[in-house]
Amino acid sequence: MCPLWIDRAPTGSRRRARRRRHSGSTPRGACSARSCAPPPSSSRPSATATTSSPAGSTASHRTSPTGYAEPEFEGEGDHDVWRNPQDDDVLDVKPGDPAYFVKHRPVFPAAPAGAPLSPNLAGRVAAAFALGAQVQAHRDPRLARHYLAEAAAVFAQARTADVGERVSAFPHAYYPESSWEDDLELGATQLALAARELGDPRADGWARDAAKWAKAYIGSGDTSTLNLYDTSALAHADLAGLLRTGVPGAALGVRELAADLRRQLDSGVESAKTSPFRTAVDVTGFDAASKSFGFAATARLYQRVTGDTRYAAFGARQRNFTLGANAWGVSLVVGVGTTFPQCPHHQAANLAGPSKVLYGAVVNGPNGAGNFEDLPFPAAAKECTRPDESFDGRGSRYADDLSSWPSNEPAIDFTSTALLAFSLAVKS
Repeated sequence: MCPLWIDRAPTGSRRRARRRRHSGSTPRGACSARSCAPPPSSSRPSATATTSSPAGSTASHRTSPTGYAEPEFEGEGDHDVWRNPQDDDVLDVKPGDPAYFVKHRPVFPAAPAGAPLSPNLAGRVAAAFALGAQVQAHRDPRLARHYLAEAAAVFAQARTADVGERVSAFPHAYYPESSWEDDLELGATQLALAARELGDPRADGWARDAAKWAKAYIGSGDTSTLNLYDTSALAHADLAGLLRTGVPGAALGVRELAADLRRQLDSGVESAKTSPFRTAVDVTGFDAASKSFGFAATARLYQRVTGDTRYAAFGARQRNFTLGANAWGVSLVVGVGTTFPQCPHHQAANLAGPSKVLYGAVVNGPNGAGNFEDLPFPAAAKECTRPDESFDGRGSRYADDLSSWPSNEPAIDFTSTALLAFSLAVKS
């Protein structure tokens, strides 16, 4: 993993944002020698971010003329060093030891404080702080105003011209995000909502910014559905509520936002026509569970915006796919249903033993059969496998096996999207 840090002027305080997603060109977690090194200076993004090496890797460093501390990695990837987190604290290591950076995770500043930020990162981090401001607006207004100030400062640092490669992780291929207008729409929308809660006069300005970036996203040609990389459904739904209250000079209206939500759902409906289980996701690719939950959530968001229930059954089928209505008959949510993953690719859960269930964790689910070749068994892990290949086919496979990170690794973004979908279902 390659965590990202943001230094913002004038305080230089640090805020961290995690990014994760597999790229077809670089297997998730397979950071081999130098593969997590940052790009060369000629292509280096200007966002104020830092990276850390994968667990088990070793690194040497050199400081570039621009102040960028560039790591050179050698060693294992982040699926290979199997231990409980507290075990790192007692390691007796010194610089140069193979496990030195297991105990001492390095971070590498990408630019000075106050430099322009990759807009996807700026939008998402601004949204997170602005949401915090909304939560605290009536509990602790002083803290809420502090969060709003942090959000505004990060949002203002977004690079919106000559954006270049988005900052998500090093190398970029590990989590290859390409869109960014949706993230700025999300950030501006949450800033406007927070400002209204706090009576801040900048609310309408941020709402206009949100509408501007929503229009830019819709016309960008780089559009998708709700998943780790695309946050437009979340942004559209909340922006629609703002626009209904009146935003002078907004670049678009609720009708355009609703139309783009329909585009996302219609793409899923079309894909589902060829599936015997009427599921929208490609079960030969990554993120089957999270994308299914994304469709389920978007169906609810669309209904909230428009009152139209035409996608309700479609959304329910996508949620049901994750809960066992799939070829393998397995729930992809640990602890939910009678048949669920017993051997998640999760260090703490594996080492704790079968009596400790990782309740609520969401795993990837079925994946392309080719992604399961030559999966190593992590050293020091406890053996766990529930083999059943009878339902594999059509290029897809699901394996309830400790080594099977392509299908059985829980992830924060998988689980958070599931929580969103379930919460919207209950609320509706």
